[in-house]
Amino acid sequence: MDKIRFDSSLGIFVETLLQFYPTNILEQSVFIRDINGQLAVILATDLSEGEIAQVSAEMTNKLGAYARSYSLVADQNGFGAAALFAEAITQSPSLVAGTQIRLLDRRAVGIDWLNPPSLHRSGSIPCFVFASIKGGVGRSTALCVAAAYFSRRGRRVLAIDFDIEAPGIGSMLLHENELPQFGSLDFLVESQVGGFDADLIPEMIGSSYLGNAGARVDVLPAIGKATLDFPQNALAKIARAYLEMFPANGGAPITLGDKLKKLVELCESTKRYDVILVDSRAGLHESTAAAMLSLGGEVLLFGINQPQTFQGYKLLFAHLAQFSNNSSNDWQSRFSFVHAKAGRNDKAKQDVAEKFKDLYRLLTTTSVSTPRCKEETITADDIDFVWDDSQENDLGEELPECRVMHILDDGQYRDFDPISRSDLLDFSSYEHTFSDLIQYLDEETSNWVEVN
Repeated sequence: MDKIRFDSSLGIFVETLLQFYPTNILEQSVFIRDINGQLAVILATDLSEGEIAQVSAEMTNKLGAYARSYSLVADQNGFGAAALFAEAITQSPSLVAGTQIRLLDRRAVGIDWLNPPSLHRSGSIPCFVFASIKGGVGRSTALCVAAAYFSRRGRRVLAIDFDIEAPGIGSMLLHENELPQFGSLDFLVESQVGGFDADLIPEMIGSSYLGNAGARVDVLPAIGKATLDFPQNALAKIARAYLEMFPANGGAPITLGDKLKKLVELCESTKRYDVILVDSRAGLHESTAAAMLSLGGEVLLFGINQPQTFQGYKLLFAHLAQFSNNSSNDWQSRFSFVHAKAGRNDKAKQDVAEKFKDLYRLLTTTSVSTPRCKEETITADDIDFVWDDSQENDLGEELPECRVMHILDDGQYRDFDPISRSDLLDFSSYEHTFSDLIQYLDEETSNWVEVN
């Protein structure tokens, strides 16, 4: 028998259980994958001790190292089962071995990837998240252009650098004497020990030279003067920045996404800004999930015409496909692609746009059955519930149109340093190269005004 690996383990687990129990039992059960990747199940039925031992032995035989060494198989009356069933109700179903299951996927980091995209920021000021799979695609450059353009239009801008491991926009948009004492890295670290401190916000924001020619442009960099004064502490801070917070009175952990959302809310509460721009880390890191999924803003996904771009986004969209769409949270409409460093050949740009649209269609590849609990509430003493599988979300007919923008390959922006060449952020310099982006920003902010 081939050795079991992570990718095949869950499917084998479900397939083997189907030899003992019907599909409807498994669909009502709770599957658990611990932080090591080992599996267990709480079955939505009553089991004798002998049956638990028999099924556990077979699962261990089939799964090998991926079978959890304790409580591999339990029934609905086991200790702690009620709480896990209640937690499972909140999870989107996963299609595994042809069966819709509820999986509690325990992770040491990256828990924000398990949460569905937040609701749209209706009633709040516009927020744009600049994200990418790979670095070096002009993501931060485009954010600086967007800041300059909004300022020119009279909109007060706050640019937040959330790429704490490879800071960029702070050094692009702030002169050395404009750098604040602290940055987003400090907010994450300080919140671990002192909670969310609104008094820290003014010490994290520097006013950019960009505002001299238009409306205010403030920058909340990833690192501030304190980190530069004590550079030996930078890695120690980063090691703690991604940790979750556990409330003293219990309750759900406060994730990295929750922290970023709170940071944006505190900045927004100052009433000093008309638009917020967030620079996210490249890749599929947990900080990427925080920016993409937690803020409810518009997400611009940057990429160049290279295989690694499409491979990376395929992984992202295959994951996002598990989250059902509905009229109250049309999160797919908030995702747009940006073809960076594009050539001037219209046919080539069209071909790249089709590649991005094919990726977007991954969101429709699986019709996700969304079980609903018929009980309005469930308590630790009450787990006798029934899943209602009558509603299906077939996204094929409802998926919003995928928008693809093109930013032209312009040599003067390859070694982008607006501190030494401030003319690069003059409208006459970027107007043509970034014309698609400018049109998009105009349309999206106009929509916000109309909606809100």
